Amino acid sequence: MRYITLVLAGLVASLGPETNRMAWAQSMKWVNVKEIYAKGKHNAWPDLCSWNGRYYVVFAGHGEGHAETHGVVMLSSTDGETWDTVFDEPQQHWKVRDDESYSAMTSFFVPTADRLYVVFWSRANSVEYTKIPAGKEESLRRQWFEFGGNEESFQRWIAAHQASYRTGVTSSEDGQRHSL
Repeated sequence: MRYITLVLAGLVASLGPETNRMAWAQSMKWVNVKEIYAKGKHNAWPDLCSWNGRYYVVFAGHGEGHAETHGVVMLSSTDGETWDTVFDEPQQHWKVRDDESYSAMTSFFVPTADRLYVVFWSRANSVEYTKIPAGKEESLRRQWFEFGGNEESFQRWIAAHQASYRTGVTSSEDGQRHSL
């Protein structure tokens, strides 16, 4: 199996008077690429911030693949070279409710003057909250087929739309101790 690592890549942009996207992209220059985490087969969706003299990165770790469950990993560093593990938690640790199938996906930081917040979303297959009525499902199926879809793709779409997406948050006063 091929292992995917989390790579911290440094980019520098020197923007002149042009502020359009193309000018910004053309002014980018790689200054550093460094592996900072190599556990797991699929580490993804990182967010990076600087807070109280340290760098922090949080990401979904340990997944078997893109659509599989992941844990949550947070690392910190004072210099961007040496990284310490703040936490490396299994997926179940961040579940808020038992029906969540993908918890703590796409975590991102909201740093403030006195707290470091981590906001994340979870997915639950809560059919009782999101069930599509039978009459509406048949109408949607007809429209789906009119646009060239098939039964298999329609069932995947229905399953995705019968999920409940929730937002969670954790915070820390010192960047090291986080609680749900």
